[in-house]
Amino acid sequence: TITPTGVAHNAAFDRAYVKRYLPKLYSQYDQSWVCTVKAFGLWQTATGNKIPKRLAALAEKAGYIIMDDKAPNAIEGCEACLAGLRWLVQHNFTRWIEVGRAKKRAHRA
Repeated sequence: TITPTGVAHNAAFDRAYVKRYLPKLYSQYDQSWVCTVKAFGLWQTATGNKIPKRLAALAEKAGYIIMDDKAPNAIEGCEACLAGLRWLVQHNFTRWIEVGRAKKRAHRA
């Protein structure tokens, strides 16, 4: 079976939002979330790059430009996050992006 995975640039925020306002959806995704902001931060640490961890900065690294980086619309934000995720995968930072499942297992042990 395929486990649904939530994807967000700030998974901690989005996960809490989904849990509060969309509890049925949350129950499907609460085990596995991908957080591109954490992965991007780790890339920054590994490379010594000091650009901001904003979604617009990650998207720009991936070649995707957000027209208004302070207020992207929902579709633009999703496309930018996907472009950033693709870039992170291409640069082998996938091992850092899953949050949730490993933490939950560690707390149960």
